Amino acid sequence: MRGNSTTSYLNQMYNDHKEGTSNGNTSIIASPPPTTPSLERSSNQCKKRWESLLSDYKKITIWEASNSASAYGPYSSLKPGRRRQLHLPYSFDQQVFCSLDAVIKAQEARIASSATDID
Repeated sequence: MRGNSTTSYLNQMYNDHKEGTSNGNTSIIASPPPTTPSLERSSNQCKKRWESLLSDYKKITIWEASNSASAYGPYSSLKPGRRRQLHLPYSFDQQVFCSLDAVIKAQEARIASSATDID
């Protein structure tokens, strides 16, 4: 159940970020997954956090697709010290990674289907 709420939360963050609905001077209440208390965040803080998560996600997906991953193993199996040596994010929760992956793939599928509808 927690995975679905995390995916919904990340999906909302992604949509807000893509739509540019946040204003840098406005304070908003970020609605975290139900397992964490509400936190007050500015839209700039949310945007920076999203960009940081997305950057780390991209580093991991590039790693997973590379030949290096076949030599060292998948990111999730690497110890934190090895991750640092390989210039990968030191720590990235597997559940967050899977949720980001689901959100991004769903967005890519929507974009692909809308491009197909135009043709």
